[in-house]
Amino acid sequence: MLISSYCITIIYSYFFLSHSVDDIFYFGPAVNLFENGKYALSVGDKIFTVFYLFPAFSLFNGFFLEVTNILSFPIDHLSYRLFSKIIILFLFFSIIHYVNRLNNGSIAAENLAIVILMTSPFMLGSVGSVRPEPLGVLLVCWSLILFFYWQKRSKAKNLFLSNFFLGLACITHPIFIIPSILISSYMLASSFKSCGTILMLKSFLILVFPFTCYLIWLICNFDQAYIELSNRVINSNSGFLNILLQNLNINIFSILSSFETSLTTAIYRFYFSYPFHMLLVLVILNLLTNSSRIKNPELIFGLVGTIINFIFIPHYDFHYALLVFFTICIAASLFYERIKD
Repeated sequence: MLISSYCITIIYSYFFLSHSVDDIFYFGPAVNLFENGKYALSVGDKIFTVFYLFPAFSLFNGFFLEVTNILSFPIDHLSYRLFSKIIILFLFFSIIHYVNRLNNGSIAAENLAIVILMTSPFMLGSVGSVRPEPLGVLLVCWSLILFFYWQKRSKAKNLFLSNFFLGLACITHPIFIIPSILISSYMLASSFKSCGTILMLKSFLILVFPFTCYLIWLICNFDQAYIELSNRVINSNSGFLNILLQNLNINIFSILSSFETSLTTAIYRFYFSYPFHMLLVLVILNLLTNSSRIKNPELIFGLVGTIINFIFIPHYDFHYALLVFFTICIAASLFYERIKD
């Protein structure tokens, strides 16, 4: 029933939700890559290379357009969303699979995971837009699934693919960099402890390969890339305290003030925000008092990384991607340990 509800929500959003202003910034470069072979955004008759947007999502979407073109699918006001919706569906089933593996096939843990995902700020922000965060979370989820299998079976290919997917996530959006660094540090330490230096070095090289390619591209276009990136990073509101206060205002206080302007909007935002925030507080308190219940430390490292993000990066609904993912995994594991006892 819950799975059907999720699928119906995605199908409804594909046909009936209005278009997001962000769609052009991520779909535009994908179209240019498909039509002109260049990662850029068209504005009138001019084409601008977009260095400030991490490229993974648009690159994959561009390759997807190549496939749909072979199948004679037209690009229109509906089909441009197709790649994004497929990613969200893959993400849903990947999370359920991972929660299932973590908790010995517990149906109760799976149902809890679905409920949290469907009522989270991330779901609110991502279901109707074409953005990179679902792809990034999907790559992190696949990375952790493969790492889980490597721990069980010690197959090197699982570890290598795990690190590769984590590296790809880093060039999807800046929110994935800090959590990926912490998770990969634990992965590399585990590989060194289990299999020695050679396997760890190979894993490290595979991990950094995607981001190295991105850095080389930026260096080759240093003048323009520096201007774009510096304009995005250096501004009067970029201090840590300013960003933290901005995030608290966006995600906590502004919801309360919206009751004064629109009751329906306020209730809608309240439903998709405060229950998740309360759950997150409960998860953190449980980890502080009894972290030994979590058998997979990489989840804790990932959660810590996403909380650090809250200080460095302005957070809107879709930026909750990893915070929701790790909260789901940890909450489901804590719930399973509780009912098992």
